Amino acid sequence: SFRKVVGRVKRMGAEGVEDGPVRGCLVVRYAWGDSILTLEYSLGAGEAFVKVRGKVDWREQWKLLKLAFPQPLRVEEWTGEVAYGTMVRATNGEEEPIQQWLDLSAGKRGLAVANDGRYSCSAEPGEMRVTILRSPPYAFHNPFKPDDFARHEFTDQGVQRFELALVPHGGDWRESGVIEVARQLNRPPRSLSETFHEGWLPAVAGFVECRGKGVYIGAIKEAEEGGGIVVRAMEWFGKKRKGTFGIPALGREWSAVFRGNEVKSFFVPDDKRKKVREVDMLER
Repeated sequence: SFRKVVGRVKRMGAEGVEDGPVRGCLVVRYAWGDSILTLEYSLGAGEAFVKVRGKVDWREQWKLLKLAFPQPLRVEEWTGEVAYGTMVRATNGEEEPIQQWLDLSAGKRGLAVANDGRYSCSAEPGEMRVTILRSPPYAFHNPFKPDDFARHEFTDQGVQRFELALVPHGGDWRESGVIEVARQLNRPPRSLSETFHEGWLPAVAGFVECRGKGVYIGAIKEAEEGGGIVVRAMEWFGKKRKGTFGIPALGREWSAVFRGNEVKSFFVPDDKRKKVREVDMLER
């Protein structure tokens, strides 16, 4: 059962490793059974969230590891990201799938938790839990239950790393900034070493621009039939609003009006003489 608690990790020690003008960092070490969990809590200057970087050396079988975040809000519902939108679920402790974040809000305050690829969680009054790993034999499920475990590998064994972000906020999840924080976790900047030379880009530049509160780009891809690219965007906050998009390197800019929670796709032709046009999901 997902709800049956068989133990809690024991704190082995804590150490402050950074306390400077750029970042503060606290490392806490835990143990349970034959496994070790290390959590690094950090707060950057000017950031409105606490990053939790985890490393676990998991040696248990038939167990599931969750990180629990107690909070004082006693509400009946929580919100989580799903593909191209959000879903509201009951705070009944049931294990539920999510994408990059979950949020629990009440009135003018709340707490959101973003993740970098841990797609299961649960919530109940007073606590939010993110599932980090589970370790049954591979492919063990109803009705197939292998009995020769010597031939089946147990999952999620050994060293694993993950990142979360705790985002306290005023208002509900729409005011939290958790969407942006989750995207930072899942799409971290990549550095590239280059030789010194004259460049044609400004000091700050991006490939694509998106303006309009509540409108976000979900994908940029080559068109299935060629001849250009497809930009897919959605409205997240459930209200009609305008979004403006730009691709400076291609000299393109266009706008569109979205209905609440609407997903739109745009075909951007390689031929600049042709206008950007809206297409359906099949790019017609």
